[in-house]
Amino acid sequence: MRRHVRQSAICNLQSTIVNGMTPFSTTSLAPDSPLFRGRQDDLAWLVQRCHAEVTAYIALYGGRQNGKTSLLLRLETALRPAMPVCRLDLQIIKGANATQAFAFVAKRIAENVPFAPDPRGVADGPGLHRFLSQALAEECVSRLVLILDEWGALPATTREALAHALRSIFDARHTIHALRKLLVIFSGGSELYDLIVSEASSLHSVCVDHYLSDLGQDEAVALIADGLVAAGLDAVLATGMGHAVYSRVAGHPYLTQRLGALLLEYQQRGQSLTEAAVLAAETRVRQGDTLLRRIRSDLRESGLLDAARRLISDPPRFTRLDDDMARLELIGLAKQTGEHWAARNLLLAEEFGGWLGVAVLPPPASRLIPPLIHIPAGPFLMGSSAADKLAESADKLAKSNEKLQHTLTLPDYWIGRTPITNAQFRPFVAGDGYTNHAYWTEAGWAWREEVQVNQPECWAEAKWNGDEQPVVGVSWFEAVAYCRWLSVQTGHEFRLPTEAEWEKAARGPDGRIWPWGDAWEAGRCNSKEAGIGKTTPVGHYPNGVSSYGLLDMAGNVWEWCATKLGKGYPYQFEDEWAEAYLAGEEGRILRGGAWNSEQKFVRGAYRVINFPRYRINLNGLRVVCHAPVGGEWRVMSGE
Repeated sequence: MRRHVRQSAICNLQSTIVNGMTPFSTTSLAPDSPLFRGRQDDLAWLVQRCHAEVTAYIALYGGRQNGKTSLLLRLETALRPAMPVCRLDLQIIKGANATQAFAFVAKRIAENVPFAPDPRGVADGPGLHRFLSQALAEECVSRLVLILDEWGALPATTREALAHALRSIFDARHTIHALRKLLVIFSGGSELYDLIVSEASSLHSVCVDHYLSDLGQDEAVALIADGLVAAGLDAVLATGMGHAVYSRVAGHPYLTQRLGALLLEYQQRGQSLTEAAVLAAETRVRQGDTLLRRIRSDLRESGLLDAARRLISDPPRFTRLDDDMARLELIGLAKQTGEHWAARNLLLAEEFGGWLGVAVLPPPASRLIPPLIHIPAGPFLMGSSAADKLAESADKLAKSNEKLQHTLTLPDYWIGRTPITNAQFRPFVAGDGYTNHAYWTEAGWAWREEVQVNQPECWAEAKWNGDEQPVVGVSWFEAVAYCRWLSVQTGHEFRLPTEAEWEKAARGPDGRIWPWGDAWEAGRCNSKEAGIGKTTPVGHYPNGVSSYGLLDMAGNVWEWCATKLGKGYPYQFEDEWAEAYLAGEEGRILRGGAWNSEQKFVRGAYRVINFPRYRINLNGLRVVCHAPVGGEWRVMSGE
């Protein structure tokens, strides 16, 4: 079903291109626009509240260019013709005094409510009270949804006057039943926050808050991928670009669209689309985008420069009682990440960290956690086909230990989007990773003591130790110890993948030979054919992405699995992270191939075995966990 929906979206986007439009937009969207993405949960919640009994008004919060207006236009269409909807863009009366604002509200309501009284003469709160009591008394009116958008366009005194009147009308619904039909949706950012939390309006006691979050990973990646595919880009490369954009802006609606538009521009000029192209597009945004300029202005005017420094350099624990952080959220710079506040994404953190003169740190709760991809529960094809080698469906490179191909069903799990990098492994080395016996198996600790290991084999060699290169020269014993150390540091259990988990993540549910498909294509991974002769930074080949969104599943480094030597097919389930299973020095499986491996060895089904003390510049690791890391921005969806 999801594939059909995606295909329909791409067809709609192709139609926009044929009509001379771009598949990306940085302005509010028409209700029927094919460019509208995400926000389905927000829309469903608002629709449900609008149809239910009115027990509170709604305060819809979102920072600048967060998609509020596009969502409200979609809501307006969804509610009609079931009920009258009156959406007021207060920018039309920017700077209006209270008398002008009351008159404007009454006039617009009269245009949308059948048999409404003459709005002329409505100039204050009591006048609006009488007007609404009469307009909503008609039996043909079941509900009126009044949407007041862009509060920042009105002076503070005007906002307070409207707020006092609407609070009074809410209270009057107990005695004037017609007023129970009125639902008001206030939409805005920091100006709305100032109004509702202040004692002046008392709206805080009659409003339910709803904060617009950023797009989810699957929505944001699809937004970029579908737009680029509609413009003629290869689907696998387009998906890789979607992940690259998401890694920088974490689903920020405006910035996702803005980077998408710039990537499209590069493609139309004939430039190659790589992660370097994403960084080039980001540089253009940082050189003078209006959104960033407005955030700077808001920080100065609100006196929040020191708060922004605190957010970026030492993120505090999350609570909306922290008034400064709550305001930074509505300015568009902060968000909740697990139990802490954090900069909204890496682009904004780096831009404003540099401007404010502070070092950028990841959110404390996820500082050590690598980006994770959710692999949904369900069946997949494991192993290689035993079909006739002339058959089109057979993997003609398959080895005997990959057969027979069989269907295996796994529960859901979360797996690292890339292999662990040197930067991610460094805290293990610098901390107590090599000195704390508790992280190691007994055989592993005995080996470490015997050879006096205190860092990976290639740790000090410049060829292998770039921050974004995968860590290499780690034995299976070190890989296990790292997972246990990471579990202790984060309070969340991490482990090595089983062989089956690794293969499903690499090949998808349909058993692709390579992560991208069944045909070998040069330029999609760092294998011997690439001729590089060493590891490349993780994610260097976005067009080699698997169907679930994982990178470097073919080539770059072999990856240790928990699985023991001798595991036959059909694959049998057992606890491969149990202490007894991890004990001893039996050989263990590695998967994925490395930078010096030929194409036949970087297939998703290929299996190789080595001893757990084996350390060489070909071997690294990737982590897995069984439960989501609650609230972390680093957790993605591979569904």
